[in-house]
Amino acid sequence: MLQKRLDIQNQNETRQHDDTMKEIASFKKQVDELKRYVRQLEQDNDKLERSYRASQASIDDFETKLNGVIERNVILEGELDEKDQYKAIIQRMRDETRGN
Repeated sequence: MLQKRLDIQNQNETRQHDDTMKEIASFKKQVDELKRYVRQLEQDNDKLERSYRASQASIDDFETKLNGVIERNVILEGELDEKDQYKAIIQRMRDETRGN
């Protein structure tokens, strides 16, 4: 009787031990999967950060070029205004010389 109870208790403990080991193995597998997932997220984040920096550099380059073009346009508009003023002066002088 006592032996039978010990055998049953031993079987229960063995079963419980096996269940615990399976649970531990499952947790280890989950931890490994989560580590892989985190590593993948970190790699994706690095790619996004590199892409962002490259985009930002392109934007900065574009802004520099755009500012240069705007500055050039302002200079050209100033020269056109000056040219129009000279044309008006020349036309006035022509009119004055014809009138005299």
